[in-house]
Formats: sequence, C-alpha cells, structure tokens
Amino acid sequence: VLSPDSADLFFYVGEAHYNLGQWPEALEAYNQAITLNDSFAPGYWGRARVQLAQDPTTDVLEDLTKALELDPNFGAVYLARAAYWLRQNEPELAFQDLEIAQTLLPESALLPLYLGQAYFQLGELDEAFAKANLAKELDLTLLPTYLLLGQIYNQRADYRLAIPPLETYHLYVPEDPTGINALAVAYQMTNQTDKALEMYDKALAEEDEIWDLRYARGLLHLEIGDTDAALDDLVVANRLNPNNFDIHIALGQTFAAQENYDVARQRFNSAENLAETEIQFATVYYQRALVLEALGDFAALQGAEQDWTDLLALPEDMIPEEWRTTAQEHLLVLNPPTATPTLTPSITPSPTRTPTPTRTPTPTRTPTVTRTATPTLTPTLTITPTP
Repeated sequence: VLSPDSADLFFYVGEAHYNLGQWPEALEAYNQAITLNDSFAPGYWGRARVQLAQDPTTDVLEDLTKALELDPNFGAVYLARAAYWLRQNEPELAFQDLEIAQTLLPESALLPLYLGQAYFQLGELDEAFAKANLAKELDLTLLPTYLLLGQIYNQRADYRLAIPPLETYHLYVPEDPTGINALAVAYQMTNQTDKALEMYDKALAEEDEIWDLRYARGLLHLEIGDTDAALDDLVVANRLNPNNFDIHIALGQTFAAQENYDVARQRFNSAENLAETEIQFATVYYQRALVLEALGDFAALQGAEQDWTDLLALPEDMIPEEWRTTAQEHLLVLNPPTATPTLTPSITPSPTRTPTPTRTPTPTRTPTVTRTATPTLTPTLTITPTP
C-alpha cells in the first residue's frame, strides 16, 4: 500500500497525466516525486520524458544521467538517452547506450528502431533498413519506423517506395517538420510538385516561422523557377537561422537566378565565413566563380580564376568530378596558355534537383554547370544537392 507521501504514488500520478497528454500536470507530479525522494530514479526519467514531450529540443541529459546513476539497470533510461544522443546527431554515443539496453530490454521494438536511426545517421543504409524492418515486425504501431523507412527510401532515390510509409507517418503525426519535408521531397521527385507545395503550404499555414520548412519550400520554389517566392521563404529562413551555411548558399543561388550577381556574391562570401568542411568550401568556390564570371569586370574575373584554382586544390575524392572538369575548362578560358578568347559569361537558371544519399534529411542543393564547346563561357545553373 502506497502512503500519501510516497514518491511512487506521485510517479504513477505523473504517468497517468503523461499518458493523457496532460504535460503540466505530469511534470508537477514527477517533480513532487523527486522532492519526496531525490534518490528515486523513475522521477528523473519521467521528468525528462514530459519535458521532451513539451519541447523536443529540451536538454534532458542531466536528468537521464542522474536516473542511471541511481539505477544502473534501468533499461528504459538507456533507450531514452540513446534517443537523446540521436537528436544530437551523436550516433556513436547512442550505440553505447543501446548496447547496454540490449541486455536489459532485448525484446523492445525501440531497440532496433534507434539502432536503425543511428545507422541512418552514419549513412549505413542497408543496416538501417534491416533494423527498421525488424522494428516494424515487432510493433506495427511504432510510427517513427515508418518515417525512418521513408527517409531510407529517399536516400536510395526510391521515391515511389518512400511515399506509402511517409504518408502513413504523416497521417498520424501531421505536424512533424521532418516527416513533412521527407514526404514533400518524395512527391517532388516523382513529379508531384503540386502535392509537395501543398505539404509545405499546409504546414506553414499553421506556423509560418519554422526555418527548415521555409528553407525547403524556398528551394522548391527555386527549382520550379519562382524566384520571388523562393526569396520570400529563404529570407525568413535566414532571419530565423542566420548562421546556416545552406541557407546562405540557397540565397546566393536565388539572387544569381535573378541576375543580381553582386548580391549573390555577397551571400556566397557569407557562406564562406560559415564553411567548415571541404565540400562546403568547394560549394562556395564553385558557386561564386560562376557569379564572378557573370559580373565580367577585370577584378571579378580574377576572383573567379582564384576560386576555380582553390577548388582544384581540394582533395579529389571530396569534389564531384563534374565540378573539377568545369573548373579546369573555365581556367583554360580565363587563363589560356596562349591567346586570350573573349569572355561572355551568363548564368541562366534552369534548376532541377537530383538528390544523392547524404547523412542529413535535407540536402543542400548546388548548381551544376554545362558549357559550350567554344571558349565563350555560358554556364547554366541547375539545382543539385551538395554531396
């Protein structure tokens, strides 16, 4: 029999409120359990869960770690902390907790789900696919499994196969930006652009300041040639997330498509200040060289020559072969071994998206250039993903 001052009693009260979706009442009950017994591990676990239910970005690591310090055999907490690491894009740390959870809760469907998500973040799609299917076999009602399967199909470019699981997920979790974005990509890549836009429009009608949805819809508008609408979305995304490399690149592409080359150059300069990886620097060099050629003055052409040179100086295995070939061809025009041909660069937007598998759900689109066989530079922008 539980006494009125029992921590267990308040924990179960919290569980009742939690299962009813009554977050403030649940949080109050879990806090009361901890107040009565600060060595009561389930109280910390419950508080972490309800805080995540209220705001998935909440840092609950301290509560989860405290619960495990108090009860090292609390299997559910290892699963919860693995989920936390996955939200932080730390799959290796998630694997450590999942290894322990496997000994404590070997039959849990969450175990293969989280393993699948960890493998997905590492780009190991075959392992992720196998774990996702195992999770689905263990529990058909585990909705994140359908999202994971859809994401894997998207990364494999099996977009038609991605649509059924993503539609199932969206039916029951209609407000999740990750699910909306994944389904919109699948629609777009199967030539269902209207459905893709409808997904974004519906989501943003409820809450119009979600930066990743604004960014994704902006890219879609850019790809179908509506640069004004693209700019509207990308400006908002940039205001909400000002230090995002991908957004600055997309803004540069949009201004370039509008032939506003000087502003495009400024955006690519901003992106360079945010770049951290070799492929990000390569993206800046590639994009900026095109707009500098389009500007056409002597200083701009010198800058383009430097960008193409810097691009070729990066490791070969980090740069798409098409970019490397383009850089070599343009350098022959900008700095020929003998006579100097006439430069008449222009950038004509004809954006398309051809995603390739990456570790992130929302790939960065970067243009692909095609040239004429003559020394005249006539690059054409096409929106393709950053490798």
